[in-house]
Amino acid sequence: MKKRIAIFQNTLSFNGSAKSLICFLKNVDYKQYDVDLYVIKDGFYADAIPKQVRVIKINRKGVLGMFKIRTLLRFNKHHYEKKYDIVVDNGGVNNIATLECLSYPYKKRVAWIHTDYYQKYNNEKHFRIMYKKARDKYKYFDQFVCVSAGVKEGFVKLTGIDESKCVVIPNFIDVDEIFELAKEPIDFKINENNYNLVYLGRLSKQKGLDLLLPIYNEVRKRKKDIHLYIIGSGPQITDLHTSVELLKLTDNVTFLGSVPNPYPYLDKMDGIILYSRYEGQGTVLYEAKALGLEVFIPKKLEKYSDGITGTDNIYGALVEATKGNKKRDRLTNYNRNVKKQFKDLISK
Repeated sequence: MKKRIAIFQNTLSFNGSAKSLICFLKNVDYKQYDVDLYVIKDGFYADAIPKQVRVIKINRKGVLGMFKIRTLLRFNKHHYEKKYDIVVDNGGVNNIATLECLSYPYKKRVAWIHTDYYQKYNNEKHFRIMYKKARDKYKYFDQFVCVSAGVKEGFVKLTGIDESKCVVIPNFIDVDEIFELAKEPIDFKINENNYNLVYLGRLSKQKGLDLLLPIYNEVRKRKKDIHLYIIGSGPQITDLHTSVELLKLTDNVTFLGSVPNPYPYLDKMDGIILYSRYEGQGTVLYEAKALGLEVFIPKKLEKYSDGITGTDNIYGALVEATKGNKKRDRLTNYNRNVKKQFKDLISK
């Protein structure tokens, strides 16, 4: 008999938790599991959901998100009869997804944690407000899946949850899809003689580009053949453009903006850099690694990036970077371990 899984998701818009959800759904063995996906908002990834998944719209009113979870549970009138072997709250600190999740009979309740709660709580006012309304909910869950050791560390530190209830399962990386998307023709040329370095992600304070640019400026003084490409958009874009101009790097830094398919761009690069203040899991690093790029991260990000080595001297690493024969990596062992961990989680 198939095991029944219910997943509760806030939105399918373009973000890390939705992307990791789609990768998970693409790798579920539907001969063994029936999966229902409950969603508050559709979005970018709606068309990517496998046909075997039953999608159900959550019709709770958005205003409920203003209340603490204990208040919502006290007045909750929705209790459903459909039973699941495992229910998964993938909605972060969104109380509406959680309220729906807690309304179904279950054998096991799991909350998926995608970011460093401790760092977000101390650095982002909006998250702090949301967390204070949601923090009581964690006592209702049997287990917590954290996408990296760094996420687990921050979650335990902020919530006080027993560490034994937390397991680390990184995000699955769909290498076949990356290789296929990388074939898309694009009107984009680079100087092949340069060492072409790329950043891919949201342009926000968390990502630390404001810290990286002064270091990159010093690197440029020693290494004339390096060029930085920045792919993405976000609230810091104006400030970053200003910094590039003040550092006189306009000929050495190219902003490409948001692109619907970044993989053909990544495929042309030599290296990728991430200099975040904190992370969840830097999945873009694994995607770039699959395409053969050299990976640069500071030592402090290793706990968010299992198997990727960081350095305390980003400046020195970039100065010494050389072009080489890129070799693609199918991440076979990495993905095999992720699948096994998923199976163990669901089976127990």
